[in-house]
Amino acid sequence: MRTRIPVLTVLAAALLASQAAPARATLATEVELPAMTEHADLIVRGAVEKRRTTNEGGHLYTQVTVRVREVHKGVVPADGVVVVRTLGGQSGLLMERIDGEPTFALGDDVVLFLYRDGFYFRPQAMAQGKFDVRRDPVSRREYLSRDLSGISFVTFAPDGHLTINHSDQAVTPATYTELVTTVRRQVARTAMMRAAAARAVEIARAQVEVQR
Repeated sequence: MRTRIPVLTVLAAALLASQAAPARATLATEVELPAMTEHADLIVRGAVEKRRTTNEGGHLYTQVTVRVREVHKGVVPADGVVVVRTLGGQSGLLMERIDGEPTFALGDDVVLFLYRDGFYFRPQAMAQGKFDVRRDPVSRREYLSRDLSGISFVTFAPDGHLTINHSDQAVTPATYTELVTTVRRQVARTAMMRAAAARAVEIARAQVEVQR
């Protein structure tokens, strides 16, 4: 859902925040980690270095520069930087919010599941494709979180009945290690399946040649 808000009205809106109001969110299907891994062109961990918003044809877009630390799928540019483009942002006194789109802050430590969209990359399944990494200062373990507050998930029962679930029911790996393990397993599985398919094609071609 796209919402354009003059910044000066935000303070007034905050005064009404305690009043009950219908929740607003983008309806989407939940994409589980193996499927997101399968369809992503690039999976990286990195730090947010820059962020800027442009006004294009009356709509705002935010371009986020991420310095890549680790690559789990795909190939990054030689300079080790990827530019991620999201819908919405703030430019001057105009703010445009897209429910379900991920937001970024400078210095964020993030894991991103991306697909190429022209000259830029876009997060897979909107905010579902962005994980924030937090390190516990005592245990040193790295934990993950996702802000899915702008998404409501839709599921369909066999009888056609539609159910809308709140985004806090989405499954998020607890730690960075768990995510990496799942991603590597899926990448390896996909590679084996493609190799098997290629081998099957070679065998079929050989059999055709023998029959000629």
